Amino acid sequence: MRDRKARVAGLLYLLAIVAGWFDLIYIPDKFIVSGDAVATAHNIAVHEFLYRLGIVSDLLGGVIWLFVVLALYSLLVDVDRVQANVMLILGAFMQVQLYFVNVLNRVAALLLVTDANFTSSAGH
Repeated sequence: MRDRKARVAGLLYLLAIVAGWFDLIYIPDKFIVSGDAVATAHNIAVHEFLYRLGIVSDLLGGVIWLFVVLALYSLLVDVDRVQANVMLILGAFMQVQLYFVNVLNRVAALLLVTDANFTSSAGH
């Protein structure tokens, strides 16, 4: 049973790595132009679908990370209950919420650059 739990935790961790790479490396590299907010906003507006995919990836990453923490908790609670509880608190109750707050920032940026009033005034 412990081997199965370890494999599930490892698989979930690998999925979190893939989602994290896409969300934290690939997506920002496609959109962010250092020192040029207008170019960054333009990239988001032009490649809106890819930007939305990044938002979904961030949400998925938060959900996957929640399951990673729960799987690791299940695996490690018999080893050291106190440390497993600390990991659960820091990983599930604190870190996962940051994923979802970050999504709000991304959605706000998307709404801002797709707003007709913003895009018409940015050119002037």
